[in-house]
Amino acid sequence: MTSEPVPSVGCMRRLPIICPYLLAIAVALILSVILVPAVMAQQTRTLTASEPDEGLTTVEVEGHVGKMQILPSTSAGIQVRVEVKPSISDGRTRGNPQNVDLRSSRRGSTWVVSLSGDYKDLEEAWTLELPAHLRVEAKVGVGDMNVEGMRGGLKAKVGVGALKIDVPEGSINAESGVGKVTVKSATNSYGNVELRASVGSGSIRVDGRVIRQQNRPPGPGERITFTGSGRDQIQIRSGVGDAELTIGR
Repeated sequence: MTSEPVPSVGCMRRLPIICPYLLAIAVALILSVILVPAVMAQQTRTLTASEPDEGLTTVEVEGHVGKMQILPSTSAGIQVRVEVKPSISDGRTRGNPQNVDLRSSRRGSTWVVSLSGDYKDLEEAWTLELPAHLRVEAKVGVGDMNVEGMRGGLKAKVGVGALKIDVPEGSINAESGVGKVTVKSATNSYGNVELRASVGSGSIRVDGRVIRQQNRPPGPGERITFTGSGRDQIQIRSGVGDAELTIGR
């Protein structure tokens, strides 16, 4: 019959010393799993605003760093929601969401909404739900913008990031300094149309037909223009990046 080995005296003497260290490490790991998400949740702040659309023709909104989505509302009035959180750089959390507020005001028939305070080193996630008939003027400094379903006209600008637009009708002025611009309009009433990509490729399709640039000069960019007899004016510009426009379906 064999017997279990008996730990040496030296090993038994070391156990009381090793175990507290192991216990401390285990506790630290458990606390990090529990506390870090809780701390991050406290650092994320959600701001909201609402406004009746009576008497309004235009909504202006400006974001700084992050993303923005603009959608037609399913109920009356204007609803705005922006989630603000610190940015993370070099493993460090920067910025304090408690230092900003959501500011809005009426200027005649225009409603203006933006962040006020110290928004440096913060990331923003905007969601705007607006009556589809309103005109929209929207800006984002760095980040992506997505606009859907609006038919009252649109002026959208992104400094660095992708810009994507899909609307049923209305004039469009869309621009990205660095990033791809993709625009779809189902309008059957278009007037002057211009697409320009300074460094990148450009393409236009109208009811499935490709519109090509005539007498293209040498260089990295592309410019395509044509004229219809309708009301909606469309201008697309990309500084560095591709630009795509689809009219009709």
